Amino acid sequence: MPMFRRAAILTVIALIGLPVPSSAADGSGDIEFLSKRDTKSVFAMTHAQWISYVHGAVQAGAAKAMGSATSGLAMGMKTAGGSLVVRPDYRNGDARPAFIQVTVAYRYPKSATLSEEALTGAIEAVRQRMAPEYEVIGKIQRFRAGVALVYIVAEAPPR
Repeated sequence: MPMFRRAAILTVIALIGLPVPSSAADGSGDIEFLSKRDTKSVFAMTHAQWISYVHGAVQAGAAKAMGSATSGLAMGMKTAGGSLVVRPDYRNGDARPAFIQVTVAYRYPKSATLSEEALTGAIEAVRQRMAPEYEVIGKIQRFRAGVALVYIVAEAPPR
């Protein structure tokens, strides 16, 4: 396997891994999210670098491209319980993202094990884990086939 493909797969696999504290999860398991290191890497990418990164992950078979370079290219990955989608927003120019939208979705039956308390706890755990470098807004969206946690991650202003 070429080095780039192996590195792309390992990097994509490293993008998930924020366990929710067991008291918040009610024993429901882990909630996936970006690591702080990977968040820093995405914020450092130009628009062209992000496009290249997504295409490399797709070619390696580790992700799926969603959207387009002009409308906002996202990278989707399957996780143990559902899916993780990452989309940097380049509306302020191609040099770096203004923010990153991260959507973590769970389909039934996994979604049925996630209580409101667990989901709210997951959002709070992400906020705490990403501070102080990043500010995080999270929202719970339920739909018939499951539930999604939609996050907006922005770099915190300098203190």
